[in-house]
Amino acid sequence: KANPSPFQPVDEEGRALAQEMVSESQTWFLDLVLKRRSLQADAVPGLREGSVYTGRRALDLKLVDQIGGEQAAVKWLEEERDIEEDLRIRDWKRPSYSFGASATAAAIVAKFTGISPQAIERAIVDGAGFGSGQLDGLVSLWHPPTE
Repeated sequence: KANPSPFQPVDEEGRALAQEMVSESQTWFLDLVLKRRSLQADAVPGLREGSVYTGRRALDLKLVDQIGGEQAAVKWLEEERDIEEDLRIRDWKRPSYSFGASATAAAIVAKFTGISPQAIERAIVDGAGFGSGQLDGLVSLWHPPTE
């Protein structure tokens, strides 16, 4: 569980574990895209390799339905999902790392290691799953439920 570690250089075992997680995530994501978009992988150049596409290219390849910002998304939700017009929109901000048990633990560890308390607290909070401060691309993609 401690490999790879933010406090030590990555060794071959840690690199292999990280690659395994990336490969598993890539397979999961590819299957999700193919199923939800009703596509064949070979019909989309570079999809299997994890290519990055511009919005227009993704639209051409049928990877997205449309391009737009927050206003377009709100309009879509109102029209297609019957969401109330006055629904409050919240802008998410990364939490600050200045209070609580993790700050105390970070200060203690910093005293003995010479690593900054902020870096240690970030590793404690994010590494333990408490931070919810970093959504990876797989989690942060939103797709409306199919009925």
